[in-house]
Amino acid sequence: MQRVLVIGSGGAGKSTFARRLAAFTRLPLYHLDRLFWHPNWTRTPEDTWQGVVQSLIATDRWIMDGNYGGTSSPRMRRADTIIWIDYSRFTCFRRAFWRGLSQFGRTREHDMAPGCAERLDPGFLSWVWNYNKRERPMLKRILRELPAGKRILIFHSDDHAARWLLRVHHDYLNRDPYPAAPTIRLALPRDAHDLARIHVEGWQSAYRHIFPPEAFALRTIESREAEWSELLESPPEEQRVYVSEVGGEVAGFAYTRPGLDTDLERPGELKLMIRV
Repeated sequence: MQRVLVIGSGGAGKSTFARRLAAFTRLPLYHLDRLFWHPNWTRTPEDTWQGVVQSLIATDRWIMDGNYGGTSSPRMRRADTIIWIDYSRFTCFRRAFWRGLSQFGRTREHDMAPGCAERLDPGFLSWVWNYNKRERPMLKRILRELPAGKRILIFHSDDHAARWLLRVHHDYLNRDPYPAAPTIRLALPRDAHDLARIHVEGWQSAYRHIFPPEAFALRTIESREAEWSELLESPPEEQRVYVSEVGGEVAGFAYTRPGLDTDLERPGELKLMIRV
């Protein structure tokens, strides 16, 4: 389970579920609502949005929550696990209405973009009320037509979802209850892909709330891998790149190079990035 898509009606609790799953698995988490919307509920242009989603799903590890039908097909094809929070219309409508009422005028900190204050939107509430009638049959058909090998989980209650999350938590604890001490070594050309993946995923995780969505489309693992390959094949004389391995897997990297300060005799810089 490395690429997980969480789908379902508004008000079902997708974002909360995704946050808990990310905490247990340590997979990078992307709330599509937070990336799609801009202050005052301004939409991301369609062509830009397609590029943002493609750049995210091209990475090796992620949890993504949200529907956005225009990008559902590539996300479902790329995901290895699809989780459908399939609750009743009454549950979803009640939660969506209460969320809008109780948080009216405030921005949801975790899963909504800054400047998008919560509101009671009749159009959104209507969509939630009619989701099971209009969207559910189509979604069932799409899921049936996906290639074999996908892991598809459907939860009909909070209790059902919570029991599964607990099993995931125990599974990850049992898999690595006492993490091995990391080893540190000089980076080799064969490490280029791992460094690129950590570099891109770390940048996306750290700065997705700061940079505009179109910036994500410009930074891909492929382009970073080419840059790292070139650097590691012929490293500058005064620059060193180190990797940290845990259990034989590259978990982070650091590199040193001359600094730019002019008030020191021999300034230096240390940059560090770990797997998210």
